[in-house]
Amino acid sequence: MKLKAEKKANIIPICILFVTGIVIVFFCVKAALENITRDGAGFFLFAGIGAFFVFICIMHFITEYKNLLDIKRVKREGIVYKGTIIKAEIHPLINKNGVHPQTAICQYSDGSLDGPKTVKSDYFYNELGLLVGREVDVYIDRNNSDKYYVDMSGVVESYKDPASQYQTHDFRN
Repeated sequence: MKLKAEKKANIIPICILFVTGIVIVFFCVKAALENITRDGAGFFLFAGIGAFFVFICIMHFITEYKNLLDIKRVKREGIVYKGTIIKAEIHPLINKNGVHPQTAICQYSDGSLDGPKTVKSDYFYNELGLLVGREVDVYIDRNNSDKYYVDMSGVVESYKDPASQYQTHDFRN
């Protein structure tokens, strides 16, 4: 399971959905307190839709926050291997301003008899094909080797490490 560094591009629609949900719930509660609604089913339907919007947004933010904490933990406690970018994979089904994102396919060796292992980086809108053969840091979780993070910050100049963008506090330790 790749630990993904979620980008800020999806924050605007999520915030719009969150605010819409809050407004719907607010007006439904206000209408209920003023006894304006005569149709109880309509009130519960709209209040439920607003609450659903708010719930979806809160779950999205919790998931992103947990993912950032996982990336920080793997970078702090994980095993670091030097990997090599072997190719760039274009994702034609995703499009942002006419540009398709790419992932870097990397190989690293952990010294086992299984041979080199292959991992993928997160999505990038840079030209990763030019970076084939460059070395990157691959962080592997000590407890679960299926959890990994490919740190491309040393290779892609315009990329900022997602774990350093946000001030997060890990209250679990």
